[in-house]
Amino acid sequence: MEHNHSQMTKPLDVSNATKLLFISFSIGILTSMFTFTSQIESLGFLIVAFIICVWYVFLIFKIMQGKNWARITFLVLFILGIPGYISLLPSFLQTHFYSALFLVVQLTLNASALILLFKKTSSEWFISQKIMLRRRDTLNPGTGGLIGSPPWCDSHSYRL
Repeated sequence: MEHNHSQMTKPLDVSNATKLLFISFSIGILTSMFTFTSQIESLGFLIVAFIICVWYVFLIFKIMQGKNWARITFLVLFILGIPGYISLLPSFLQTHFYSALFLVVQLTLNASALILLFKKTSSEWFISQKIMLRRRDTLNPGTGGLIGSPPWCDSHSYRL
Protein backbone atom coordinates (compact mmCIF):
# COMPACT_ATOMS: atom_id res chain seq x y z
CA MET A 1 0.00 0.00 0.00
CA GLU A 2 1.58 3.25 -1.17
CA HIS A 3 1.05 6.47 0.80
CA ASN A 4 1.61 10.05 -0.18
CA HIS A 5 3.94 10.86 2.70
CA SER A 6 3.86 14.62 2.14
CA GLN A 7 0.08 14.75 2.60
CA MET A 8 -0.28 12.31 5.51
CA THR A 9 -2.07 13.86 8.48
CA LYS A 10 -1.56 12.89 12.09
CA PRO A 11 -3.63 9.80 12.90
CA LEU A 12 -6.27 9.99 15.59
CA ASP A 13 -4.39 7.22 17.43
CA VAL A 14 -1.36 9.50 17.88
CA SER A 15 -3.54 12.37 19.11
CA ASN A 16 -5.35 10.06 21.53
CA ALA A 17 -2.08 8.56 22.72
CA THR A 18 -0.64 11.98 23.59
CA LYS A 19 -3.85 12.85 25.44
CA LEU A 20 -3.51 9.64 27.45
CA LEU A 21 0.12 10.51 28.22
CA PHE A 22 -0.87 13.98 29.45
CA ILE A 23 -3.63 12.47 31.62
CA SER A 24 -1.11 9.98 33.04
CA PHE A 25 1.33 12.83 33.68
CA SER A 26 -1.35 14.81 35.55
CA ILE A 27 -2.29 11.80 37.67
CA GLY A 28 1.39 11.27 38.46
CA ILE A 29 1.81 14.87 39.62
CA LEU A 30 -1.26 14.69 41.87
CA THR A 31 -0.32 11.29 43.25
CA SER A 32 3.23 12.45 44.00
CA MET A 33 1.94 15.48 45.89
CA PHE A 34 -0.16 13.27 48.17
CA THR A 35 2.23 10.35 48.51
CA PHE A 36 5.58 12.05 48.91
CA THR A 37 4.54 15.00 51.10
CA SER A 38 7.52 14.60 53.46
CA GLN A 39 10.03 14.54 50.58
CA ILE A 40 8.49 17.57 48.86
CA GLU A 41 10.27 19.78 51.41
CA SER A 42 13.63 18.43 50.22
CA LEU A 43 15.29 20.63 47.59
CA GLY A 44 16.99 17.62 45.98
CA PHE A 45 13.67 15.82 45.58
CA LEU A 46 12.08 18.88 44.02
CA ILE A 47 14.95 19.32 41.55
CA VAL A 48 14.84 15.66 40.47
CA ALA A 49 11.03 15.74 40.24
CA PHE A 50 11.18 18.91 38.14
CA ILE A 51 13.74 17.42 35.73
CA ILE A 52 11.64 14.26 35.33
CA CYS A 53 8.51 16.32 34.68
CA VAL A 54 10.21 18.52 32.09
CA TRP A 55 11.67 15.45 30.32
CA TYR A 56 8.29 13.68 30.30
CA VAL A 57 6.48 16.69 28.83
CA PHE A 58 9.31 17.26 26.33
CA LEU A 59 8.95 13.67 25.10
CA ILE A 60 5.19 14.03 24.74
CA PHE A 61 5.60 17.20 22.66
CA LYS A 62 8.21 15.54 20.46
CA ILE A 63 5.87 12.58 19.97
CA MET A 64 3.15 15.06 18.96
CA GLN A 65 5.59 16.50 16.39
CA GLY A 66 6.16 13.06 14.88
CA LYS A 67 9.65 12.43 16.23
CA ASN A 68 10.15 8.68 16.06
CA TRP A 69 13.10 8.79 18.48
CA ALA A 70 10.77 10.23 21.16
CA ARG A 71 8.27 7.41 20.66
CA ILE A 72 11.02 4.80 20.96
CA THR A 73 12.60 6.56 23.95
CA PHE A 74 9.25 6.58 25.73
CA LEU A 75 8.83 2.86 25.04
CA VAL A 76 12.31 2.06 26.41
CA LEU A 77 11.77 4.19 29.53
CA PHE A 78 8.38 2.58 30.08
CA ILE A 79 9.87 -0.92 29.89
CA LEU A 80 12.77 0.05 32.17
CA GLY A 81 10.33 1.64 34.64
CA ILE A 82 8.04 -1.38 35.01
CA PRO A 83 10.17 -3.06 37.73
CA GLY A 84 10.12 0.19 39.71
CA TYR A 85 6.36 0.45 39.43
CA ILE A 86 5.93 -3.16 40.48
CA SER A 87 8.30 -2.78 43.44
CA LEU A 88 6.29 0.21 44.73
CA LEU A 89 2.92 -1.54 44.56
CA PRO A 90 3.15 -3.73 47.71
CA SER A 91 4.20 -0.86 49.99
CA PHE A 92 1.67 1.49 48.43
CA LEU A 93 -1.10 -1.06 48.90
CA GLN A 94 -0.34 -1.10 52.64
CA THR A 95 0.24 2.62 53.21
CA HIS A 96 -1.29 4.53 50.30
CA PHE A 97 -4.06 2.48 48.74
CA TYR A 98 -5.25 5.25 46.43
CA SER A 99 -1.69 5.93 45.29
CA ALA A 100 -1.38 2.24 44.38
CA LEU A 101 -4.64 2.46 42.46
CA PHE A 102 -3.44 5.56 40.59
CA LEU A 103 -0.12 3.83 39.89
CA VAL A 104 -2.00 1.00 38.17
CA VAL A 105 -4.10 3.56 36.26
CA GLN A 106 -0.91 5.33 35.12
CA LEU A 107 0.63 2.06 33.96
CA THR A 108 -2.54 1.25 32.05
CA LEU A 109 -2.71 4.70 30.43
CA ASN A 110 0.96 4.61 29.40
CA ALA A 111 0.67 1.06 28.04
CA SER A 112 -2.49 2.02 26.12
CA ALA A 113 -0.76 5.09 24.69
CA LEU A 114 2.19 3.00 23.57
CA ILE A 115 -0.12 0.50 21.88
CA LEU A 116 -1.72 3.39 19.98
CA LEU A 117 1.67 4.87 19.09
CA PHE A 118 2.92 1.61 17.63
CA LYS A 119 -0.17 0.71 15.61
CA LYS A 120 0.35 0.47 11.86
CA THR A 121 -1.23 3.84 11.01
CA SER A 122 0.79 5.58 13.71
CA SER A 123 4.03 3.94 12.63
CA GLU A 124 3.37 4.95 9.02
CA TRP A 125 2.81 8.54 10.13
CA PHE A 126 6.05 8.63 12.13
CA ILE A 127 7.91 7.26 9.10
CA SER A 128 6.25 9.85 6.85
CA GLN A 129 7.41 12.62 9.18
CA LYS A 130 10.97 11.38 8.90
CA ILE A 131 10.71 11.20 5.10
CA MET A 132 9.29 14.74 4.93
CA LEU A 133 12.17 16.03 7.07
CA ARG A 134 14.75 14.33 4.86
CA ARG A 135 13.04 15.63 1.72
CA ARG A 136 13.03 19.16 3.14
CA ASP A 137 16.73 18.88 3.99
CA THR A 138 17.48 17.61 0.47
CA LEU A 139 15.55 20.44 -1.18
CA ASN A 140 17.29 23.05 0.97
CA PRO A 141 20.90 21.88 1.42
CA GLY A 142 23.13 23.75 3.81
CA THR A 143 20.21 25.33 5.66
CA GLY A 144 19.45 22.45 7.97
CA GLY A 145 16.11 22.23 6.22
CA LEU A 146 15.15 25.75 7.22
CA ILE A 147 13.57 27.58 4.34
CA GLY A 148 14.53 31.23 4.27
CA SER A 149 17.69 30.84 6.36
CA PRO A 150 20.17 33.70 6.25
CA PRO A 151 22.92 33.33 3.61
CA TRP A 152 25.62 32.73 6.24
CA CYS A 153 23.85 29.46 7.15
CA ASP A 154 24.31 28.10 3.63
CA SER A 155 27.40 25.89 3.43
CA HIS A 156 27.82 26.87 -0.23
CA SER A 157 28.53 30.52 0.65
CA TYR A 158 31.83 29.52 2.30
CA ARG A 159 33.47 28.45 -0.94
CA LEU A 160 36.70 30.21 -1.81
